[in-house]
Amino acid sequence: MLIRSFIAVPVSDDEALKIMRYVNETGAYLKNFRWSRRDQLHITLKFLGEQKPEIIERVKNALDEIKFDPFEIAFNKLETFAGVVCLSGGNEKLTRLAKIVNEKIFEHAELERDRRKFKAHITLARLKQKFPTPDEMRILLENPPAVKFECKEIFLMRSKLTPEGAIYTRIY
Repeated sequence: MLIRSFIAVPVSDDEALKIMRYVNETGAYLKNFRWSRRDQLHITLKFLGEQKPEIIERVKNALDEIKFDPFEIAFNKLETFAGVVCLSGGNEKLTRLAKIVNEKIFEHAELERDRRKFKAHITLARLKQKFPTPDEMRILLENPPAVKFECKEIFLMRSKLTPEGAIYTRIY
C-alpha cells in the first residue's frame, strides 16, 4: 500500500484562528473556492508523493537527524498561483530548513531532490477555475490575515484525497 505524504511545519493554534476567521468571513462571499479547514493549515517543506511503507520508515530516520533552534516566521502577503490562494512569507531560516529536509530525505530515502525553488506558503483555498475574477480578487484583498509564529517542529504527514478535500494525518 502506498502512502501519499509530505513534510510540514504546523501553524500555531493562535495564528490558525486568525486565518480561519478570514477564511470564514471571506468564504461567505466567495463560493467558487474550496476553502481550507483548520486541520489543513501548514507549510509544506517537501512533498513526498506516493511512497512505500519502507521508504516512509527511511524518511522518519532522516527526520530524526534534523535538529534546529526554533525561529519566528511571518506570512502576510496574499497570492494566487496555479489555482491556489495562499499567504506567502517565510524567511531565510525556513528556506534553509526546507533545503536541509530535502537533502536528508535524499540521503536516507533516496527520493529525488526538489528541482523547484522553495516557496513558503499557507494554502487558504483552491479555486474551481485557474484564477480569481477581478471582483473575487477585490474581496480576497479586503482584509487578508498577517500571521507570525514560531517554527519549532516539523511533521511527516499523510495526505488522503477525498471528494471533500484532502485529509491530513500526522504520521511522525
